[in-house]
Amino acid sequence: MVLRTRENVKPLFVSPGHLIDIKTSMKIVLETAKKYRLPEPTRLADKLSKKDKGSGLHISH
Repeated sequence: MVLRTRENVKPLFVSPGHLIDIKTSMKIVLETAKKYRLPEPTRLADKLSKKDKGSGLHISH
């Protein structure tokens, strides 16, 4: 599903995950994307990954 979180921004492509329907997926995205285009958890994860990449920190699995 293509979803625009605000006017005049690129849309997001939303796919439901395991045991969640598309309607609930879209609701969660809209509720967590109040200030920015991306949902806050995704935005923060992206920001953190870029910070760690530049710091030389490595996360072992």
